[in-house]
Amino acid sequence: MMDCSMPVKDGFDATIEIREAHHQRGFDQPVIVACTGHCEPEFIEKAWQSKMDELVPKPLKQKVVAEILHELVIS
Repeated sequence: MMDCSMPVKDGFDATIEIREAHHQRGFDQPVIVACTGHCEPEFIEKAWQSKMDELVPKPLKQKVVAEILHELVIS
C-alpha cells in the first residue's frame, strides 16, 4: 500500500523510483496499490502514469483490501 500524499516524497514519485530500481536490478516488480483520499480524475490518472497496480480510496475498507490482495497478490 502506497500513500499518495506522503511528506517529502509523494507516493507517485516513490512508486516510479521503486519500479526503476527493480527494473535495473532485474527484480520482480512488487504490487503497489495507491491509497489516497483524492479520487479526482487527475489523481487517478497520475496513479496509472506512476505504474501503480490499483487505487483505493481512504478510508480503507477491509473487504476492498482483502479483494485487492486476493486478486493481485495471491492469485
